[in-house]
Amino acid sequence: MDAVTDTLDATLRESAVTPMLSCDPAPVAGGHVLPAGFAEDPTRAVGGTLREASAALVSAVGASSPEDREWLLTGLLETAVAAQHLDPEHPVPALPGRD
Repeated sequence: MDAVTDTLDATLRESAVTPMLSCDPAPVAGGHVLPAGFAEDPTRAVGGTLREASAALVSAVGASSPEDREWLLTGLLETAVAAQHLDPEHPVPALPGRD
């Protein structure tokens, strides 16, 4: 779990992410909803959330510039590997986002 947290923290500090995280105008209210099942099995719930992130990264790769594509593909690989470690009972699909 610590390795996944460290990877996510490093990703959020990347210069390529900064424009994606900025909102103009800023959101009116902030909040975060924990993944379903988090209280019962936090590791598996985070693994499921990482699978959802993989699907979003697949979409982003298709619409990305050549400069960002390598960074997004690296993120996709890291997310898929982390999801597999956290939720090994559900294999990572060959094409994330496509069941």
